[in-house]
Amino acid sequence: RDIILPGPCAQLTMQIALTPLMANNGPVAFRPASHVMRTPGYEVVAVPPLGSVVLYDSFTEHRGLENQTPEARYALYAEFETRGIFTGYVGDHFGVEGTASL
Repeated sequence: RDIILPGPCAQLTMQIALTPLMANNGPVAFRPASHVMRTPGYEVVAVPPLGSVVLYDSFTEHRGLENQTPEARYALYAEFETRGIFTGYVGDHFGVEGTASL
């Protein structure tokens, strides 16, 4: 999640499942209410049907689970950023090497 918490939505991420996502092939997991600095102590795993859209705020704690199957899984991601919202990241946040290709 972004550095400055809590705050306004800085980025909205959209995931569209291009292959069926199951708990064992690398779906996205979320911590409910983490975007407002409350964590219930469990994760919710998104296993949407093929072609479904999963939307989440950049402040929501999330992670990709390991694909434990021999098959590749595919998803399309798009990110929508809000102009003027400072997330805490600066140009050299990831070091010189991290921003060399920008």
